Amino acid sequence: MASHFDKLSKVDQLLQVAAAGNLRRMKKLAKELDDGRGIAETLANSKDSHGRAVIHVAAQKGRTEICKYLIEELKLHVDEKDHEADYTPLLRATCEGHVRTVAYLIEHGANPAAFNRHNKTALHIAVDNGFVEMIKLLLSKGVDVNAPCDEGTPLQLAAQNCKQNILKVLLDHGANPNPVVTLIPTPLMWAISGNSMTCIKLLIQRGADPNAVAHGHTPLALACCGKKFDIIKCLLEAGADPNIVNDSGLKPIEIAAQNANLAEVGILFPVTSPIPACSDWSINGIMKYMHSEEARQQELVRNKEILLKVKSEADRALQRKDYFLAQLHYIEVIFFGRNSFNSSAR
Repeated sequence: MASHFDKLSKVDQLLQVAAAGNLRRMKKLAKELDDGRGIAETLANSKDSHGRAVIHVAAQKGRTEICKYLIEELKLHVDEKDHEADYTPLLRATCEGHVRTVAYLIEHGANPAAFNRHNKTALHIAVDNGFVEMIKLLLSKGVDVNAPCDEGTPLQLAAQNCKQNILKVLLDHGANPNPVVTLIPTPLMWAISGNSMTCIKLLIQRGADPNAVAHGHTPLALACCGKKFDIIKCLLEAGADPNIVNDSGLKPIEIAAQNANLAEVGILFPVTSPIPACSDWSINGIMKYMHSEEARQQELVRNKEILLKVKSEADRALQRKDYFLAQLHYIEVIFFGRNSFNSSAR
């Protein structure tokens, strides 16, 4: 009875033995597949349905000896991209944390700054997966620590996952704590969202701006959306300005009151300038005002203005064929549209 392996096509068998690291069997199958073009071309053109060739499969499985044969003996292109997401062998090896294979590929000409169709380099991928040794290797090879991908810089990715050890490595290698990537939260904002006080303190110590605006909010405004008393206290001590309004025209104290965060309103009240629309300038007064019909109507007007502005920006981005930015802006349009609906329904 034929085995599962025997039922595979010759190309699939070839890819499978390469993934298993069986160099002898791979050479044998390559000879059987060769139609006169030569072993090198046969191996270069033997691909799966995702456009992954033998070199991609071998790198992904950390089969350095297979990679060595393909690159040094057959002279295959070390930076060949697959069809699935424009991954090079280096990027495939990085995904699985194969430090030895990545080091070998770089030593033999692989571009450590190569990126996939989402603009992610090996460094972004290593950060995403928490591969500290891989990160150190890539940084030692001169990879740009501040290179942006569609989701931000490596530091933004590390902060998004609240990985303090990786944040430290990146910052030690010159990562900018205040990257400007359109519509992407700053590292400090990601740390606040993740309630990671250790990451927040580290970023502030390394120069993160407590007043940087992203998505129309400052870090303090973001913290006021939830019950984050200790984080708000930390931000105020670091110089966060409690009087900066967000893109809806609200101060942090108004956001805290809107979300019924009494303790947070209490710590902000002594350092916030009075709001003219709130006639009873007290902790209870601001709490009452932010849940009044007057405040609700003002919010509806503000959200409508923002909705029109963001939609206009989305349309302009689409006309420029900046599809990624257009997509982000249209997501904002949906967000503000939903907020306006929820406000009117209250």
